[in-house]
Amino acid sequence: MVKLLITLLISVSAFAAGGGSHAGPGSLIYPAINLSIIAALFIWKVKPVFLSYFTGKHETVKEISERAKTQKFEAQMLLEKQQKKNNSLPETLKEIELTAKKEIDGFKEEKEKETENKIKKLEMDFGSKIEIKKQEMVKGINSELLEKIIAAAKNKVKGNPELVKKIDSSLTQGF
Repeated sequence: MVKLLITLLISVSAFAAGGGSHAGPGSLIYPAINLSIIAALFIWKVKPVFLSYFTGKHETVKEISERAKTQKFEAQMLLEKQQKKNNSLPETLKEIELTAKKEIDGFKEEKEKETENKIKKLEMDFGSKIEIKKQEMVKGINSELLEKIIAAAKNKVKGNPELVKKIDSSLTQGF
Protein backbone atom coordinates (compact mmCIF):
# COMPACT_ATOMS: atom_id res chain seq x y z
CA MET A 1 0.00 0.00 0.00
CA VAL A 2 2.72 2.44 0.97
CA LYS A 3 4.74 1.51 -2.14
CA LEU A 4 1.73 2.21 -4.32
CA LEU A 5 1.21 5.61 -2.77
CA ILE A 6 4.86 6.53 -3.21
CA THR A 7 4.77 5.44 -6.86
CA LEU A 8 1.66 7.51 -7.50
CA LEU A 9 3.10 10.58 -5.83
CA ILE A 10 6.29 10.35 -7.85
CA SER A 11 4.35 9.95 -11.10
CA VAL A 12 2.13 12.92 -10.24
CA SER A 13 5.09 15.09 -9.40
CA ALA A 14 6.86 13.95 -12.58
CA PHE A 15 3.80 14.73 -14.66
CA ALA A 16 3.43 18.08 -12.95
CA ALA A 17 7.08 18.87 -13.56
CA GLY A 18 6.73 18.00 -17.23
CA GLY A 19 7.11 20.75 -19.72
CA GLY A 20 4.76 23.28 -21.12
CA SER A 21 2.89 26.04 -19.74
CA HIS A 22 -0.63 25.09 -20.50
CA ALA A 23 -2.61 27.27 -18.25
CA GLY A 24 -6.09 26.26 -19.18
CA PRO A 25 -8.82 24.10 -17.69
CA GLY A 26 -7.79 21.20 -19.89
CA SER A 27 -4.48 20.97 -18.10
CA LEU A 28 -6.26 20.00 -14.89
CA ILE A 29 -7.89 16.88 -16.35
CA TYR A 30 -4.89 14.58 -15.89
CA PRO A 31 -4.19 15.65 -12.31
CA ALA A 32 -7.91 15.24 -11.52
CA ILE A 33 -7.83 11.71 -12.94
CA ASN A 34 -4.68 10.94 -10.96
CA LEU A 35 -6.25 12.34 -7.81
CA SER A 36 -9.41 10.28 -8.40
CA ILE A 37 -7.37 7.12 -8.89
CA ILE A 38 -5.32 7.79 -5.74
CA ALA A 39 -8.46 8.60 -3.73
CA ALA A 40 -10.22 5.47 -5.03
CA LEU A 41 -7.22 3.29 -4.18
CA PHE A 42 -6.92 4.94 -0.80
CA ILE A 43 -10.62 4.42 -0.03
CA TRP A 44 -10.51 0.87 -1.35
CA LYS A 45 -7.53 -0.01 0.91
CA VAL A 46 -8.66 1.93 4.01
CA LYS A 47 -12.36 1.10 3.85
CA PRO A 48 -12.07 -2.36 5.56
CA VAL A 49 -9.96 -0.87 8.35
CA PHE A 50 -12.43 1.95 8.98
CA LEU A 51 -15.35 -0.41 8.61
CA SER A 52 -13.95 -2.84 11.20
CA TYR A 53 -13.02 0.05 13.52
CA PHE A 54 -16.48 1.58 13.43
CA THR A 55 -18.16 -1.83 13.63
CA GLY A 56 -16.11 -2.58 16.76
CA LYS A 57 -17.03 0.80 18.22
CA HIS A 58 -20.67 0.15 17.38
CA GLU A 59 -20.56 -3.21 19.19
CA THR A 60 -18.82 -1.69 22.22
CA VAL A 61 -21.35 1.14 22.44
CA LYS A 62 -24.18 -1.35 22.00
CA GLU A 63 -22.83 -3.53 24.86
CA ILE A 64 -22.36 -0.51 27.12
CA SER A 65 -25.88 0.66 26.31
CA GLU A 66 -27.37 -2.75 27.09
CA ARG A 67 -25.38 -2.98 30.33
CA ALA A 68 -26.58 0.50 31.27
CA LYS A 69 -30.18 -0.51 30.59
CA THR A 70 -29.90 -3.60 32.81
CA GLN A 71 -28.20 -1.58 35.54
CA LYS A 72 -30.91 1.05 35.29
CA PHE A 73 -33.56 -1.65 35.59
CA GLU A 74 -31.80 -3.20 38.61
CA ALA A 75 -31.40 0.21 40.23
CA GLN A 76 -35.08 0.94 39.64
CA MET A 77 -36.06 -2.36 41.24
CA LEU A 78 -33.81 -1.71 44.22
CA LEU A 79 -35.23 1.79 44.56
CA GLU A 80 -38.80 0.47 44.53
CA LYS A 81 -37.89 -2.20 47.06
CA GLN A 82 -36.27 0.39 49.33
CA GLN A 83 -39.26 2.70 48.97
CA LYS A 84 -41.56 -0.15 49.99
CA LYS A 85 -39.39 -0.76 53.03
CA ASN A 86 -39.40 2.93 53.87
CA ASN A 87 -43.17 3.13 53.44
CA SER A 88 -43.70 0.15 55.73
CA LEU A 89 -41.24 1.46 58.33
CA PRO A 90 -43.88 3.11 60.59
CA GLU A 91 -45.90 -0.11 60.61
CA THR A 92 -42.80 -2.13 61.41
CA LEU A 93 -41.92 0.26 64.22
CA LYS A 94 -45.43 -0.08 65.65
CA GLU A 95 -45.16 -3.87 65.50
CA ILE A 96 -41.80 -3.75 67.24
CA GLU A 97 -43.19 -1.43 69.93
CA LEU A 98 -46.20 -3.70 70.49
CA THR A 99 -43.97 -6.76 70.69
CA ALA A 100 -41.62 -5.01 73.11
CA LYS A 101 -44.55 -3.84 75.25
CA LYS A 102 -45.97 -7.38 75.36
CA GLU A 103 -42.58 -8.79 76.32
CA ILE A 104 -42.13 -6.14 79.02
CA ASP A 105 -45.61 -6.79 80.44
CA GLY A 106 -44.97 -10.54 80.39
CA PHE A 107 -41.62 -10.04 82.09
CA LYS A 108 -43.22 -7.82 84.77
CA GLU A 109 -45.96 -10.37 85.44
CA GLU A 110 -43.44 -13.19 85.61
CA LYS A 111 -41.22 -11.25 88.03
CA GLU A 112 -44.20 -10.26 90.19
CA LYS A 113 -45.31 -13.91 90.43
CA GLU A 114 -41.75 -14.96 91.13
CA THR A 115 -41.43 -12.32 93.86
CA GLU A 116 -44.76 -13.32 95.42
CA ASN A 117 -43.67 -16.96 95.42
CA LYS A 118 -40.35 -16.06 97.01
CA ILE A 119 -42.12 -13.98 99.67
CA LYS A 120 -44.51 -16.84 100.44
CA LYS A 121 -41.63 -19.30 100.61
CA LEU A 122 -39.65 -16.97 102.87
CA GLU A 123 -42.70 -16.49 105.10
CA MET A 124 -43.12 -20.25 105.32
CA ASP A 125 -39.42 -20.72 106.02
CA PHE A 126 -39.51 -17.94 108.60
CA GLY A 127 -42.60 -19.44 110.25
CA SER A 128 -40.93 -22.85 110.30
CA LYS A 129 -37.77 -21.38 111.78
CA ILE A 130 -39.78 -19.55 114.47
CA GLU A 131 -41.64 -22.77 115.30
CA ILE A 132 -38.37 -24.69 115.52
CA LYS A 133 -36.83 -22.00 117.74
CA LYS A 134 -39.97 -22.02 119.91
CA GLN A 135 -39.76 -25.79 120.31
CA GLU A 136 -36.06 -25.58 121.12
CA MET A 137 -36.74 -22.91 123.73
CA VAL A 138 -39.57 -24.96 125.24
CA LYS A 139 -37.31 -28.03 125.37
CA GLY A 140 -34.56 -25.94 126.94
CA ILE A 141 -36.96 -24.49 129.51
CA ASN A 142 -38.40 -27.94 130.21
CA SER A 143 -34.96 -29.47 130.66
CA GLU A 144 -33.90 -26.58 132.93
CA LEU A 145 -37.09 -26.88 134.93
CA LEU A 146 -36.64 -30.62 135.19
CA GLU A 147 -33.02 -30.21 136.31
CA LYS A 148 -34.07 -27.66 138.94
CA ILE A 149 -36.83 -29.93 140.19
CA ILE A 150 -34.42 -32.87 140.32
CA ALA A 151 -31.81 -30.73 142.10
CA ALA A 152 -34.42 -29.48 144.57
CA ALA A 153 -35.65 -33.06 145.14
CA LYS A 154 -32.08 -34.27 145.72
CA ASN A 155 -31.52 -31.50 148.22
CA LYS A 156 -34.71 -32.45 150.04
CA VAL A 157 -33.90 -36.14 149.96
CA LYS A 158 -30.32 -35.65 151.19
CA GLY A 159 -31.56 -33.54 154.05
CA ASN A 160 -34.14 -36.14 155.19
CA PRO A 161 -32.93 -39.72 155.93
CA GLU A 162 -36.48 -41.10 156.12
CA LEU A 163 -37.17 -40.10 152.56
CA VAL A 164 -33.95 -41.79 151.43
CA LYS A 165 -35.20 -45.11 152.97
CA LYS A 166 -38.63 -44.76 151.34
CA ILE A 167 -37.10 -44.04 147.92
CA ASP A 168 -34.72 -47.01 148.25
CA SER A 169 -37.54 -49.35 149.27
CA SER A 170 -39.83 -48.20 146.44
CA LEU A 171 -36.99 -48.57 143.93
CA THR A 172 -36.14 -52.06 145.10
CA GLN A 173 -39.79 -53.15 145.05
CA GLY A 174 -40.16 -51.99 141.45
CA PHE A 175 -37.41 -54.34 140.33
